[in-house]
Amino acid sequence: MTLTLNSITKKNEKFEQLSEEQQQENTLEIREVYSINIYKSINNTIITISDSQGTTIQTLSCGRLGYKKGKRKHYNAYQALWYSVINLLKKKQISVVTLSCYYTVHYAYRSVLPVFFKKHNIKVLKITVHLTKPFNGCKLRKSR
Repeated sequence: MTLTLNSITKKNEKFEQLSEEQQQENTLEIREVYSINIYKSINNTIITISDSQGTTIQTLSCGRLGYKKGKRKHYNAYQALWYSVINLLKKKQISVVTLSCYYTVHYAYRSVLPVFFKKHNIKVLKITVHLTKPFNGCKLRKSR
């Protein structure tokens, strides 16, 4: 097997082309990162979508979707709210978000959100959870 200078340069060019194509596939073009602020209380869920400068794009809640009084607490209202958020993100062509969650009570569904966004092809860069009341597994003492 003889190697010539011409064959070596052709192989190097092919290798460089392959590596550039692989780099283009692996890089993600992020135009703007949007933030989703979630405020979950005992009675309602309020979601605010804003851009990187902080201007509000849309505010959604279970009450605005037509669920009134006690129905705002149910899982169906929460699910409808998140599907309306996904539809809004797809309509605005938003593919990269960060989540900020503010809970007044310990909330069990917060591990479902990244899976839900991944299922709808929306990349979540960062999730921050803020509990407004302390939660360490114990109930606070009654104040007298």
